[in-house]
Amino acid sequence: MLVTQDYMALKEDEISVHQGEAVQILASNQQSMFLVFRAPTEQGPAAEGWIPTHVLGHTSIRAPDYTNSTLKKSSSWHTALRIRCKSEKREKEGRKEWRQENKVSVKKPMRAELKCSRSRVSVPPGFLLPLSDLVCESGESVTLRCKVGGQPRASVSWRGPDQSTLSDGGRYTVTHSETGEVTLRISPVTVEDGRTYTCTAANDVGKVTSSTCLRLQGLPPP
Repeated sequence: MLVTQDYMALKEDEISVHQGEAVQILASNQQSMFLVFRAPTEQGPAAEGWIPTHVLGHTSIRAPDYTNSTLKKSSSWHTALRIRCKSEKREKEGRKEWRQENKVSVKKPMRAELKCSRSRVSVPPGFLLPLSDLVCESGESVTLRCKVGGQPRASVSWRGPDQSTLSDGGRYTVTHSETGEVTLRISPVTVEDGRTYTCTAANDVGKVTSSTCLRLQGLPPP
């Protein structure tokens, strides 16, 4: 079928044709449009698309109705190529979006896992500053000092000369600061206090002790 007048495509699914070109009618629709195929020419490559019926002038040829089954049977390889290109474009865009989402979902758990692993680090207790021997007089006040480290924070206890546990109260004052300083204050000191004192530090992963000898002036060593 010959084109009787020039036509410039107005929509994406239309093609432009020029007077005198030969086209093959593939289908028609209710909007007075023909689906045509144009073979390659010197002016351009092969193309397929819709054009108005008046571009072909009066024709006695009855074109098939535009239905899904008709288009499936009569569509040329140009239509298949156009559909494949659109499909590949959508697939590439889908892969790009997936990569972007995947990067986000990987980084967050890594940071969270690193944070948790640091919080689980455990260190046995140790004396950064052990107890040292002291000399005092009866009736005075004396403070035994040491410094403890470890993770988690160690619990501390004191034992007196008779190996009994010493608690905070009466003549004894026990302290344990957040920075690890540990003290035992005895006030007043009596003759019976001139013996060995032991500090014990313990946590979930270890236990350690440090001892000191408290001597009273004028008395022989215990």
